[in-house]
Amino acid sequence: ETDVLFQKASLSESKKLNESALKSVQQVLLVEPEHPRALLARGRLLVKTQRYAVAKASLQEIVSLKTDDWRPWFWLGTAHLMLGELEGAEVAFDEALARDADIAESWLHRALVEQQRENWQVALQLLSIANEIAPGHPLVMLNEAMCREALGFRDEAVSAYRKFLSQSHRSEASKLLRFEVISHLSAGSGPALAAEVEAAGNHEFGPNTDIVINHPHDSQPSATLE
Repeated sequence: ETDVLFQKASLSESKKLNESALKSVQQVLLVEPEHPRALLARGRLLVKTQRYAVAKASLQEIVSLKTDDWRPWFWLGTAHLMLGELEGAEVAFDEALARDADIAESWLHRALVEQQRENWQVALQLLSIANEIAPGHPLVMLNEAMCREALGFRDEAVSAYRKFLSQSHRSEASKLLRFEVISHLSAGSGPALAAEVEAAGNHEFGPNTDIVINHPHDSQPSATLE
């Protein structure tokens, strides 16, 4: 019974039906309270459905067991980050990286902590590691652009924005971010530059008021990996 329920939850999550997935996971835990995959899935889905305080408590139970798995630490860090608890986020992401340093998402989210602190150079160093692991990932490029712009490196920032638009043009989840980038460049640098940057990405891209970026990362302080 629990296997069927967990498969149902996994299918729902793969379709970004996170509320439905969470209900299925909760049903698994009613039958088997110590189900390890369901416990992790519950914490992850609580983050994805923006229940950050509850997620933090749930994930803290897992990490208190001194697990070697990087994932509960990563999602715990994300919950802290979303709550604006930067010290807690830093500790959790560092723990995730201590368990597996080859996860680009952990380096990216660790960089977000430094971006929130306006430690732009440190954030860039962390993003460079993420880029080594996942070369050309659009959201690494986007956050790099934000950091370089904050440091006043306009040309380098525009180059990174171009890379983001080029790498993300096939991504449905990035449409709103792409529109915001082009709008931002248009407002700050003039329509000609915005048109040039847009041309580097998808020529058919345009405003879409129906676009919704799926959580966990649509409302974070900066753009993050899904």
